[in-house]
Amino acid sequence: MAVFGNNAFLLNNTGLCRSFDLKGKELKYNFKLTCFSDKNHANCASFGSEKLKNKPLLYISQCCAPTFYCYVESVGDDGSELVQTIALNCSGENGVAHDWIVDKRANMIYTVTTAEILDEKTGLRRFHIVKFRLPKISAGKNVVLNDRDVLEDFNIEYPNILQGGTIKGRYLYLPMGVGKEQKNGNLGRNLVVVDLKKRQIVRTVNIDDYINNEPEDCDFYKGKLLLYCGQSGGLYEIPTK
Repeated sequence: MAVFGNNAFLLNNTGLCRSFDLKGKELKYNFKLTCFSDKNHANCASFGSEKLKNKPLLYISQCCAPTFYCYVESVGDDGSELVQTIALNCSGENGVAHDWIVDKRANMIYTVTTAEILDEKTGLRRFHIVKFRLPKISAGKNVVLNDRDVLEDFNIEYPNILQGGTIKGRYLYLPMGVGKEQKNGNLGRNLVVVDLKKRQIVRTVNIDDYINNEPEDCDFYKGKLLLYCGQSGGLYEIPTK
């Protein structure tokens, strides 16, 4: 999910997209993204700062091995156009990206990856986070990021399953966990807040009381954090104070 203006763009596996009017609280359009494919999980989405033909650019995480592309689409209410594909050619864990998350204020893009399961019993995992400059659309239709493009990378540890994420200010917000009926549901569903300057988790919030389904992605709308859920779906406001 990603928010632009009063519209929330809600994605599903393969690249199905719905445009939801947050002000009028109604579904407006339903369409397939240009990057629609059975090899596109559309795991995470966020808007950048650039526009093309007065349309915002949506950055979509493919989340499929071995490519892990980031698809950049120029999006309108009722359709889209693929304008750029970002790929990785970095060594080691820097070459994998389950999530691509844009920091549009700083014109940066981060990859977040489940790097390693540290403890099967507790579910403790190590997540790898890498920072790059956000490629401009003028860089071309196919952009490859290499080791020299890495600005910084670091790890965090948390006992849960990675979903999507969003950045506001210096903080990265990561909804984690699955539905209660699913595997490892006993770990609960949580919102993990990462300070990108300190490069560490600074807060975790259990969100089981707010949602009934699997958390998928989140974004801010008028200062409020909205969480998008899978299965039977839904948009939920999560208090951030």
